[in-house]
Amino acid sequence: MLTVNVDLANRLLNESWNHYRKTRQIYAETGYDKEYPLNFFWGTDNVRQLADIINRPVSALDKIALVHRTFMFSVNTDDQSVLQRMVDWYIDYLHSCDISLDDFDLSIQESPFSNPNNSISRWGRLLSPDFLRTVILCLEIDKHTRVGMHSRPRVLELGAGYGGLSRTFRLFSPNVSYTIIDIPETLFFSSLFLRLNFPEAKVRFVTDSSSASESLDEYDFTFIPTKFAEVLTGKNFEIFCNTASLGEMQNAVIRHWMNFVQNKINVRYFFGLNRFLNTIDPEEHHWRLDENICSVSFDRRWRILEWRLEPPFSRCPYLETIVTRNLEVIAERIPASAVNPDYDLFLSAQIASHVSSQDWYIHADKDNSMRLRDNMFSHDLTRKGTLFKLWESIRLYPRADNVTMMLKYLKILTKDKPFEEAFYYETLLEELRSAPTDHLTSTTTVDQGAYGRGDQRLPYEPEPILVSSIKGFNIVRFKRNFYAVSQCLGPIDLVIGDDRLLSKHQESGRYFIAESIEKVKALVDDCGYPGSPQLVEEGYHGYNIVKHRYTFYALSLALGHVDLTTLDDSTLCEYQERRKCFVAMSAEGVKQVLNWIERLEPGPWGLPPGTVSGFCFDGSEKDRIYLSKLMARLIQGSRRPVFFGTGCLCTYVFNMLPQIRSSISLILDDQRAQGFRDFAGIPIYPLDSMPSDVDAVFLCQTDEKAAAEMRGKLAADLKVIALEPIDVGMSVSGDGATQYRDFNLVGWRIEEENR
Repeated sequence: MLTVNVDLANRLLNESWNHYRKTRQIYAETGYDKEYPLNFFWGTDNVRQLADIINRPVSALDKIALVHRTFMFSVNTDDQSVLQRMVDWYIDYLHSCDISLDDFDLSIQESPFSNPNNSISRWGRLLSPDFLRTVILCLEIDKHTRVGMHSRPRVLELGAGYGGLSRTFRLFSPNVSYTIIDIPETLFFSSLFLRLNFPEAKVRFVTDSSSASESLDEYDFTFIPTKFAEVLTGKNFEIFCNTASLGEMQNAVIRHWMNFVQNKINVRYFFGLNRFLNTIDPEEHHWRLDENICSVSFDRRWRILEWRLEPPFSRCPYLETIVTRNLEVIAERIPASAVNPDYDLFLSAQIASHVSSQDWYIHADKDNSMRLRDNMFSHDLTRKGTLFKLWESIRLYPRADNVTMMLKYLKILTKDKPFEEAFYYETLLEELRSAPTDHLTSTTTVDQGAYGRGDQRLPYEPEPILVSSIKGFNIVRFKRNFYAVSQCLGPIDLVIGDDRLLSKHQESGRYFIAESIEKVKALVDDCGYPGSPQLVEEGYHGYNIVKHRYTFYALSLALGHVDLTTLDDSTLCEYQERRKCFVAMSAEGVKQVLNWIERLEPGPWGLPPGTVSGFCFDGSEKDRIYLSKLMARLIQGSRRPVFFGTGCLCTYVFNMLPQIRSSISLILDDQRAQGFRDFAGIPIYPLDSMPSDVDAVFLCQTDEKAAAEMRGKLAADLKVIALEPIDVGMSVSGDGATQYRDFNLVGWRIEEENR
C-alpha cells in the first residue's frame, strides 16, 4: 500500500502549478508559440488534453495517473493478460542480451506514483512496459557512452514527457545532473513526477533568461521551458537525449533544435530514438510533409556509434505496433578541427560507389520474378546494411547520385504507400539537379590521394562556411550559393532560414545571393553601403550628424558613443522618444526635422516656433496625438499598411512616432529608382513593385496637387489615408497648389473610393 505525504504532494503540486501558470503567461505575452509553433497534433488536441488534466481539481497522484493513461507518453492497456505478455516479452529481450533484473538493486523498478493499472509485480519488483523500455534505453546509452563512469554526468533531455526516462536514468546514476527542456504543459508533469519520486533532490525552475551564469552541477534537476533554452548556450553536456519528440515537430522547429544541439551547446554524445520511414497517404497525412527531417538532420561532426532502424527492443508484438517506426542513433561529437570536407566528399562518393555495385541497384528496373531480390523479406537495417550506407553517404555529402539511389532503395522497402522522408529526398534531389552540374556522380573517377576533389570547387556545402568579409558584409558559402550578409544584422541562421525575414533583408540591400563569389561581391559593390557609419557633421546644435547605409541620424552628444551597426529597433525608438535621435534620408533633412521638433526654426508652413494651435511640425504633444490617431486609422483592420512617399511628412511621422516602424513593412516611392533601398531599416519599393497584399496606404504628402496625383496611381479598391485641407489657415503657394497648414480631426479623410 502506497503511503503518501499529502502535505509534500500538495506543496509540490502547487509549485509546479505556479511555475506552469507563470510560464504559460509569458508564452502568451511574447507570442513564443507562434514563433515556434507546435505540430498538427500537439498544437491542437494534445496540449488541450494536458491543460485539461493540469486544471482539474484532483490530487498530484491523480494527475500523474491521468496523464499516464493517455497515449502521448505511454503505451498502456487495462487488459491484464496483454500487459503480462508485454512485460514478459521485455524481460525475455533483456535475457537475450544476457541481462537479468536480479543483477540490479531493488530500487530499479517502476515508480509507485505511476499508473497502477499499467504495472504488475514480478519477483518483488513493480514492472511496466514503459519502465522496462526506459531501462533498455539507459543500458543502450551506457553501453556506448560509459556515462556511469562520470562522477557527476550532465544530461540534457529535450521533450521528457512525464519524466520516465529521466527517473530511470537517475536510478542508474544517482549523481547525475539532469536538465529538461520542454513546453510548459509537459514540463508541469515531468517536474511533478520527478519531485514526487526524488523529494530530496535539489531542483531549479528557469523562468527567465537571466540564469545563464548559474552552475548546472549545483542542481539534480533543472527544468527549462523551451523559450528560455538559450540560457544553456555554451554549456557542456555528456549526453543529449531525445525520444519521440523531434519527430513530432515541424521542420523549421526541428532545424532550430538541431542547430541548438550542434552549434549552441557542447554535447559529447547524442542519443535519439525518433520516427523514420513511416508510410503515409500524402493527401490524408499532408501535414507530415513538413515534419519529416528529424532523422536526416545530422551534420558532419558526428561519429555514428549505433544506427538501427526498428531496433530489436522496439519490436514487441503486443500493442507496441501502434507506435511509429523509429530510428535509434547514438553518435559522438567530434571537434570541428577534425572535419575534413575533402575526405568527407571522398568517403561519401566511395560509399555510393560500393552501393551502386549491389544487385538490387543494378537490376532495380528489371523483372525480378522468382528471384530473391524481387521481394526480400529481411533487410539489414543496422550500420552494416545498405540503408545506413546511403543515409551516411548523404549525411557526409548529399549529391544527385546518392540521393537517387536512396529513393530507389526506399521504393524496394515500401509497400504501396510512400515513406514520409521520400518527399524530403525528392526535394533535395530536385535542388541538387537544378544547381550547377559540378557534383560527383557514381561514375566519377575518384582520386583517393586527394580524397576525390582535386582542384574542383566543393560541389555542395550542407553547412554555412565563412569565406571572407568585405565592406561590412560577411561572405558565406552555403549549399551551392554564396551569400553576402550585412554584419549589422548580427547572427543570421541560414540553415533554419526565415524566408520572410531574409526576403526583407534582401529587399533592403542587407543580404545578397549569387552562384559565385565574384558575383556576390559585385552585388555588395553595387549596393552602395559604406563599410561603417560615417560622421557627416560634428556638434550641430548638440548633435552629431552620422550617415549609416541610406539613413542619416542626428545623435545627441549626451548619448555618448552609439554603434549604429548594432543598434536595435527598440533602442532606436527609445532614443527617438527621448528626442536624443532623429532620422531622415539626407543630411539637410535630418537637420531640418531636428530644427522643427526642437523649435530652432519655424516649421515647413511658416508657423513660428511654439505654435501649438494646429498641426504645425513643431514636435508638440498636440502633433503627436494627431499623428497617433491618424496612424490608428491606417492600421485598424489592415493586413499590410504602407507609406507612399519619403518627403518631410514621412520623416516627421517616423521621428514623432518611432514605434510605427513595427507596423509599416515598406515605403512606396520612386526614390528607390534613385538608389535608395531603405529608410530607417524599412525597405523602399518602386510603385510598380508594390506587393499584392498591400491593402492600406498613407499618402506622405503635404501638397494637394501631388497628393491627388499619388492617389491616382493607386488601385481604386485600396484604403487610402490622406490629409485633407480645410478652410482654416489654408494658404496657396505661387504655383496655385494648396499647402496644408492648420487642420484638426475633421480635416482627416479616409479615401475609400469604389468600395
